[in-house]
Amino acid sequence: MCRTVAESDPFYLRMAKRMGNSAAAHAGLETHARDSLSHWTSYRWDWESRTPVEAITADHGGKSKNLAPVARANSDGLMFWSSTADAQARRHQHNGKRSKL
Repeated sequence: MCRTVAESDPFYLRMAKRMGNSAAAHAGLETHARDSLSHWTSYRWDWESRTPVEAITADHGGKSKNLAPVARANSDGLMFWSSTADAQARRHQHNGKRSKL
């Protein structure tokens, strides 16, 4: 997918990016992100103050190289939608229905 995006017309990519950002701005995403930064900062400070240095990620002064909770992200409950999306899309195409994906 990255290769396809990279080979696309630059004008179209800029237009699509502007449209996406505009839609997000109208939905209040930027305001929400800016307003919630203080909450995230407080949460992160509290978490770091109670977490051993070995568990804090290296980018925040700790020793751990794991930057994402990969084990949790790969768990069955969280992987359900991504593992079934292709099958659902094919089923919709096969039944003549328009895919919502």
